Amino acid sequence: MRLLGIDYGMSKIGLAIADDDSKMAVPFKILKEVDIDKQLELVLEIIKDENVDKVIIGLPTSLKQNRTDQTGITEVFVKALKEKGIDIVTADERLSSKAAQSLGVKEDDAVAAMTILQTYIDRH
Repeated sequence: MRLLGIDYGMSKIGLAIADDDSKMAVPFKILKEVDIDKQLELVLEIIKDENVDKVIIGLPTSLKQNRTDQTGITEVFVKALKEKGIDIVTADERLSSKAAQSLGVKEDDAVAAMTILQTYIDRH
Protein backbone atom coordinates (compact mmCIF):
# COMPACT_ATOMS: atom_id res chain seq x y z
CA MET A 1 0.00 0.00 0.00
CA ARG A 2 1.31 3.40 -0.97
CA LEU A 3 0.67 6.29 1.43
CA LEU A 4 0.80 10.07 0.92
CA GLY A 5 1.18 12.36 3.93
CA ILE A 6 -0.04 15.94 3.68
CA ASP A 7 0.72 18.97 5.81
CA TYR A 8 -1.95 21.29 4.39
CA GLY A 9 -1.55 25.04 4.26
CA MET A 10 -3.38 27.71 2.32
CA SER A 11 -0.27 28.71 0.35
CA LYS A 12 2.00 25.66 0.75
CA ILE A 13 1.28 21.97 0.99
CA GLY A 14 3.97 19.67 2.32
CA LEU A 15 3.93 16.13 0.95
CA ALA A 16 5.61 12.93 2.11
CA ILE A 17 5.39 9.42 0.73
CA ALA A 18 5.78 5.88 2.05
CA ASP A 19 4.88 2.32 1.22
CA ASP A 20 4.16 -0.84 3.17
CA ASP A 21 7.48 -2.42 2.27
CA SER A 22 9.74 0.23 3.77
CA LYS A 23 7.47 1.47 6.58
CA MET A 24 9.49 4.68 6.30
CA ALA A 25 8.06 8.07 5.35
CA VAL A 26 10.25 10.41 3.33
CA PRO A 27 9.75 14.05 2.34
CA PHE A 28 8.42 14.20 -1.21
CA LYS A 29 7.59 17.70 -2.35
CA ILE A 30 6.21 21.12 -1.45
CA LEU A 31 3.38 22.51 -3.55
CA LYS A 32 3.19 26.29 -3.61
CA GLU A 33 -0.31 27.15 -4.74
CA VAL A 34 -3.06 29.26 -3.16
CA ASP A 35 -6.04 28.34 -5.37
CA ILE A 36 -7.85 25.36 -3.79
CA ASP A 37 -9.00 24.02 -7.17
CA LYS A 38 -5.40 24.03 -8.43
CA GLN A 39 -4.23 22.48 -5.14
CA LEU A 40 -6.73 19.66 -5.57
CA GLU A 41 -5.70 19.16 -9.19
CA LEU A 42 -2.01 18.92 -8.26
CA VAL A 43 -2.60 16.55 -5.34
CA LEU A 44 -4.90 14.32 -7.42
CA GLU A 45 -2.24 14.17 -10.13
CA ILE A 46 0.37 13.09 -7.57
CA ILE A 47 -1.99 10.48 -6.12
CA LYS A 48 -2.43 9.04 -9.60
CA ASP A 49 1.23 9.28 -10.69
CA GLU A 50 2.55 7.76 -7.44
CA ASN A 51 -0.16 5.06 -7.22
CA VAL A 52 -1.23 6.27 -3.78
CA ASP A 53 -3.80 4.09 -1.98
CA LYS A 54 -4.43 6.21 1.10
CA VAL A 55 -3.83 9.83 2.08
CA ILE A 56 -2.99 10.88 5.64
CA ILE A 57 -3.72 14.56 6.25
CA GLY A 58 -2.62 16.38 9.35
CA LEU A 59 -5.57 18.02 11.09
CA PRO A 60 -4.44 21.10 13.01
CA THR A 61 -5.73 21.80 16.49
CA SER A 62 -4.41 23.83 19.38
CA LEU A 63 -2.18 22.18 21.97
CA LYS A 64 -5.33 21.67 24.06
CA GLN A 65 -6.94 19.93 21.06
CA ASN A 66 -9.34 22.81 20.36
CA ARG A 67 -10.37 23.73 16.83
CA THR A 68 -8.54 26.59 15.15
CA ASP A 69 -9.26 28.61 12.02
CA GLN A 70 -6.86 26.31 10.16
CA THR A 71 -8.85 23.24 11.32
CA GLY A 72 -11.87 24.37 9.31
CA ILE A 73 -9.78 25.34 6.29
CA THR A 74 -8.11 21.92 6.28
CA GLU A 75 -11.48 20.18 6.63
CA VAL A 76 -12.68 21.91 3.45
CA PHE A 77 -9.67 20.45 1.61
CA VAL A 78 -10.27 17.00 3.15
CA LYS A 79 -13.93 17.07 2.10
CA ALA A 80 -13.02 18.06 -1.46
CA LEU A 81 -10.58 15.13 -1.74
CA LYS A 82 -13.13 12.71 -0.27
CA GLU A 83 -15.65 13.86 -2.85
CA LYS A 84 -13.15 12.72 -5.50
CA GLY A 85 -13.21 9.22 -3.99
CA ILE A 86 -9.85 9.41 -2.25
CA ASP A 87 -9.32 7.25 0.86
CA ILE A 88 -8.46 9.82 3.54
CA VAL A 89 -7.43 9.56 7.16
CA THR A 90 -6.93 12.66 9.30
CA ALA A 91 -4.22 12.60 11.92
CA ASP A 92 -3.17 14.82 14.78
CA GLU A 93 -0.55 17.21 13.46
CA ARG A 94 0.23 19.03 16.67
CA LEU A 95 3.94 19.78 16.93
CA SER A 96 4.75 18.32 13.48
CA SER A 97 6.06 21.69 12.27
CA LYS A 98 8.08 22.11 15.48
CA ALA A 99 9.59 18.66 14.96
CA ALA A 100 10.46 19.55 11.38
CA GLN A 101 11.99 22.89 12.42
CA SER A 102 14.11 21.15 15.03
CA LEU A 103 15.85 19.34 12.18
CA GLY A 104 17.05 22.69 10.85
CA VAL A 105 15.33 22.35 7.48
CA LYS A 106 14.76 25.69 5.74
CA GLU A 107 11.44 24.77 4.09
CA ASP A 108 9.95 22.34 6.57
CA ASP A 109 6.51 21.63 5.07
CA ALA A 110 7.48 18.30 3.45
CA VAL A 111 9.33 17.28 6.63
CA ALA A 112 6.23 18.13 8.68
CA ALA A 113 4.22 15.92 6.28
CA MET A 114 6.82 13.19 6.81
CA THR A 115 6.38 13.50 10.59
CA ILE A 116 2.59 13.22 10.27
CA LEU A 117 2.88 10.20 7.98
CA GLN A 118 5.56 8.42 10.00
CA THR A 119 3.52 8.83 13.18
CA TYR A 120 0.54 7.27 11.40
CA ILE A 121 2.67 4.37 10.11
CA ASP A 122 4.16 3.72 13.55
CA ARG A 123 0.68 3.55 15.11
CA HIS A 124 -0.80 1.27 12.48
